[in-house]
Amino acid sequence: MKGDIRGEFIREYSRSRIISDTSLNSLLNRVGKIEKEKDKNVINFSESEILEMYKGFNLTSVNTLQNYNNYLKAYCAFVMYKTNEGDNNFVNINKDMLKTCINEDMRKNKYISYEQLQEIEAELLNFTDAAILECLWYGISGKE
Repeated sequence: MKGDIRGEFIREYSRSRIISDTSLNSLLNRVGKIEKEKDKNVINFSESEILEMYKGFNLTSVNTLQNYNNYLKAYCAFVMYKTNEGDNNFVNINKDMLKTCINEDMRKNKYISYEQLQEIEAELLNFTDAAILECLWYGISGKE
């Protein structure tokens, strides 16, 4: 049932907004791993669990975290509407709270290791995107 609701949410949400199905799918898969670790549905995460999850994402942009929070807020509202259960603590998360989740060490680094690149590629659902990153890593460029 969980997969059915997620699929329905992705179809409904991406139909009226400019976001790809793969982006939503990637985020929800990432969240799904954390749900499994905690043995808890994201609609029941507390504020502190949400912030802990965001810190674990190791992101360098508050804007990205705001987007993620907006997607997950909408997802929880959708699930709550469909199931009549859960809490939506994503509505309580604000920009100042998200700023504490930024990985400042990664933000300061101008370079990433090949291992970090592989971690990024592992999150991608589109193999073409991963190939582009590999090409950039190896310095492949187009003709002038």
